[in-house]
Amino acid sequence: MDEAQMTAALLDVLGTVLRHAVDRNANRASDASWDSIAHMQILFAVEERLGVRFSEQDIPGMQSFDQLLAFVRTHAPAEAQP
Repeated sequence: MDEAQMTAALLDVLGTVLRHAVDRNANRASDASWDSIAHMQILFAVEERLGVRFSEQDIPGMQSFDQLLAFVRTHAPAEAQP
């Protein structure tokens, strides 16, 4: 999976869970839809779709599209990394 595919997959997950269009600026602080329940739904969906696993320590740090993308870049299975 290349960078463009990861970006598209993350934007799709965020948009689906938050139920509105999002862009690369999406973050929890500025989106009222991204509450604690949506946060966990996003993380579960990212795990399923991109083959990563978040530890308990990772969960609080995933507050934006950029943080999610950075995590996926470094934790995606080798066959999925760009």
